[in-house]
Amino acid sequence: MSNSPSETNAVSEPALKNHSSDEKQNTASAEFTSKPAKNNEFVEGDLEEFAERLGIKEFTENKVKWKKFYNFAGLNFVWPSELNAYEHREVFDYIVDPIWEPDGKELAINTIEYRRLLESGILDEPKGTRIVDPIREPDGKELAIECRRLLGSGTLDESKGTRTHVLLVHGKVIGYGNEISSKQSKELQKKFPGCFYAPIVEPFVELRRFYAVADNNTKEWQVCMVYLIHDNKTHISLRNVDNLSDVVTMSNTEQNFRMVIDTGASVTIIPFFLRQQLADYCDGWERFTVRASGYGNGVKITPASKNWDVRLGDGRNWSRWHSTKEIYSWPNNPPSYIDCGLIGYDVLNNIPHYKPCRVPYVFLRDDVFKQIQQLQDVA
Repeated sequence: MSNSPSETNAVSEPALKNHSSDEKQNTASAEFTSKPAKNNEFVEGDLEEFAERLGIKEFTENKVKWKKFYNFAGLNFVWPSELNAYEHREVFDYIVDPIWEPDGKELAINTIEYRRLLESGILDEPKGTRIVDPIREPDGKELAIECRRLLGSGTLDESKGTRTHVLLVHGKVIGYGNEISSKQSKELQKKFPGCFYAPIVEPFVELRRFYAVADNNTKEWQVCMVYLIHDNKTHISLRNVDNLSDVVTMSNTEQNFRMVIDTGASVTIIPFFLRQQLADYCDGWERFTVRASGYGNGVKITPASKNWDVRLGDGRNWSRWHSTKEIYSWPNNPPSYIDCGLIGYDVLNNIPHYKPCRVPYVFLRDDVFKQIQQLQDVA
């Protein structure tokens, strides 16, 4: 696919069109708009009631964080019905956790609106439906100009048609487009920090097909743990394909997380703290999140926006690198029962190994694997 916006999509009408009155009526009432409170607009009792009513008291007892979220949302804010409890935590963290600054507010608003659009079915309406709500100059002259340029160039369309993705900025649908490269995604984030360029149909991510037993000692995937040659511990390394010196490693157990090989897992998922050790924990990861199913059902996880190199080892001996985009990240504050990162079958199936009966996996160096292949050829 070409990286040139003018070559990737058919040219749409350059002029921005307003909603019809019916479209405005159908969408405006459900849209989320935060109503920031002034610093001195509340009394202590209001803040306590606010935290209790929204459930954020379960996340933290820190009243400074409550107040920060109160200032973002306003006293009368209620959670949109489309959001589950995990999304409440996700939105709350975007506002109060400094790791998301300065884009936290934009991420929070787009998270709410993207979920509302997915659940409403608006994005699945027939070809030709237009719900574009363009950024105008009061939102920022440069943003308004850039939105007009994207629509005028044909990079985005005002109607969905056969497009597969939607661009959300400030909680507004700017236009529709097709899948873009990681380079184009990075450029989009530079122009609209915290924007969502997300699938119209939410991806279905099945981490595994059935729940594990609650007891960590008897989980069915325990038999799939890798005990490598040197110290019987599974280590995983993650490498940035665009910067080969950007490498992070996690041993079998860190910060109460275990990395396990799970032959029932369709994808690989890592803890957020491993991602944080990268040179830039936002680069190479989507801004939108998707709901997991199976293990971690309903928890919001972050897809990779580009390929990452993965290898397994014991800390001294390592497998070959395998490049994959089928990798996700747990949130920064996962539920307490989430205590495992999973190495999916996609990785296992692309690294030479053998599995003797009733003993751990053994991963093979390329030279050893070639010798085995030669023996097979002779046989």
